[in-house]
Amino acid sequence: MFDSSEYRYWAIITNLTSETDNTNQVILTHQMRGQMEKSIGELKHHCGLDHLPCGQFSANAMYFTIGILAANILHLLKQDTFFDDYVKSSIKTFRYKLIHLPARVIKHGRVLFIKIVSSLDKFQLIESAYLRYTLSPMLC
Repeated sequence: MFDSSEYRYWAIITNLTSETDNTNQVILTHQMRGQMEKSIGELKHHCGLDHLPCGQFSANAMYFTIGILAANILHLLKQDTFFDDYVKSSIKTFRYKLIHLPARVIKHGRVLFIKIVSSLDKFQLIESAYLRYTLSPMLC
């Protein structure tokens, strides 16, 4: 008579009152917890923060701080300098599509050149991101 495969029930227990937040907002806030778990997973597995290198607290704190700083810089680059298709990509996808490109740094006549082996569309994406970053008002 009652088929349980059609219905799913769950409870969200919170200290928010109905006067301050409506029911839909509470449900949306609860469902966003998965985004934080995804961010923690990226930090652990893609930034090398799944284990700490030594037994000294201060050295581990410095290692963890550098890892968090690197992840924040990558997120800033994704949001501010690259197009929309890289904003929602993971750190690993971003790194392997744009940073892990074969390149050579050459110094010739007091000028640095970077030779990148890539397709033309990816090179134009990197060039436009570089120009957006260097001409950004945040750097002034």
